[in-house]
Amino acid sequence: MNNSLKFTLVASATLVTSLLPSFASEDLYKTKCLMCHQAGGVGIPNAFPPLAESEWVNGPAENLIRIQLRGLTGEITVKGKKYKSMMPPNVAMTDAEIASVLTYVRSNFGNKAGAVTADMVKALRDEVGKPMLTVKDLKDPEKAAAEEKKKEPAKEETKKEETKAEPKKEETKEKE
Repeated sequence: MNNSLKFTLVASATLVTSLLPSFASEDLYKTKCLMCHQAGGVGIPNAFPPLAESEWVNGPAENLIRIQLRGLTGEITVKGKKYKSMMPPNVAMTDAEIASVLTYVRSNFGNKAGAVTADMVKALRDEVGKPMLTVKDLKDPEKAAAEEKKKEPAKEETKKEETKAEPKKEETKEKE
């Protein structure tokens, strides 16, 4: 087999493999979430909150993981509207499945949040069996976003300081 054909086969296999988690995540969403949260993550008015462009979905991933593991009951305000319903826990899902479906939701329906990993889910797996969560048990997404913004200037300042501390390549060569 020539090198060009080998490269083509490897590249094709890599592409197919990279797409599988996306399809699997969408299938999980359709199986586990669609009935209540609907196509496009729009939810059901006055019953089940939307996931689309939701401050909760775009907020701390820990909230979503804990909701998957313990469920959620009581009132929650999403995009300015109040919902009072119950979401059962999804403890039968594996860590990888929870991570996959949460990553799918956090990167679709107008959401732009980071990925959730199986290790992140595993770290919170001891939540299983505890009472269902209420909003009071979760991190407020607006406060969490404000905290992140406060940290950003400090991170930028640290980067600037690190850059100043690094000798330039020309200066290093001149000294040699």
